[in-house]
Amino acid sequence: IVIAVHGYEDDRGVFIVKDYCFKDLSIPKTLSPPKEDKYILFASGFLLSESSVIFNQLECLVNSLTQPTNIQSEQLKTILANTIRFIVAGNLIESSNRLKDTTNQAKYLTRKMTASSVEAMHSIDELFDKIAAITDIDIMPGVNDPSCHMLPQQPLHPCMFPSSSKRKTTHCLTNPYDFQIGDMRLLGTSGQNLDDIDLQSTIES
Repeated sequence: IVIAVHGYEDDRGVFIVKDYCFKDLSIPKTLSPPKEDKYILFASGFLLSESSVIFNQLECLVNSLTQPTNIQSEQLKTILANTIRFIVAGNLIESSNRLKDTTNQAKYLTRKMTASSVEAMHSIDELFDKIAAITDIDIMPGVNDPSCHMLPQQPLHPCMFPSSSKRKTTHCLTNPYDFQIGDMRLLGTSGQNLDDIDLQSTIES
């Protein structure tokens, strides 16, 4: 909150407020109507592990994006055909899975083993590569992902996506993430700020 106060300091060092005012909200920018409908697809909370069952749903999603003509619903077919951006808003990896990989296995036992989180990321990279072949994909980190935990989180390293990161349409970005499409400016987070507010709030959701 931005506030301006007018007053004076008395003999005790206390500031006496005589008047105050808040900063007015800025006038919103007038948006020009789009010539045609465009859609942005958001997804988050994959929580992938080696045995994750969500891969079937993700493969179905990828097939719907890459082959929208096979969908019976005309409305859904139109939406998918006009999707201009796919945004992954964090939490690709299951947190308990990552902890088990790093704490519960002795180093000499895992020297020639591949962590299940690595296998999961390899599979998701293949799916992202298919999506990036037809539209832009923006990848944000989340609380479970290998990035710093303080906001703003830094982008996930492209080496995590060896196939899809080769495409110019794949973008590893920060969290929060600010972007603009046409006249519209959007700001997205993967939810940590809302979770922190919820922890301090007594209001039931």
